[in-house]
Amino acid sequence: STAIVGSLIGPFKEANTYSIYKYEGTSIDSLYTMRASHILFRADSTMSDSAKAGALRQATDVLNKIKGGADFAQMASQYGTDGTKQQGGDLGVFKNNGMMVKSFENALFGFSGSGLMPSLVKTDFGYHIVKVTQPKSNTKYKLATISKELQVGEAAANQFVAKINELK
Repeated sequence: STAIVGSLIGPFKEANTYSIYKYEGTSIDSLYTMRASHILFRADSTMSDSAKAGALRQATDVLNKIKGGADFAQMASQYGTDGTKQQGGDLGVFKNNGMMVKSFENALFGFSGSGLMPSLVKTDFGYHIVKVTQPKSNTKYKLATISKELQVGEAAANQFVAKINELK
């Protein structure tokens, strides 16, 4: 559905805070943003050639399991070798501005759409199985936000206490 510029969205409640958003249109960013998850099989310069070959074999085997229907997040928690394994391999949202290693960034931002990338991505850290969870986009959404935290006032709190006392 297409949002209408100037339309209000909300209110939304999170804890004691209410927020209303006003959609103010879109613009095109010079950078792309995407979200992805990965499973890193470590194969770096400190490792022997046979250890690197073992990492490649294991990465290929796990990629084939995922292609065959295995759960990506479960495989990430089982086989991942970096801090993302606790989050199912989630790398969060990132831009193509050098936040990631160049070879990794080039592979991901060169991929169209979302889903499991069909091949391993090789970097200086090792072999990565990658799943794009939000495809690349350079659309920026402009939102105006008003948020207000609401607290129970003294009069309402006194009324509440009086009601509780009546129940005793």
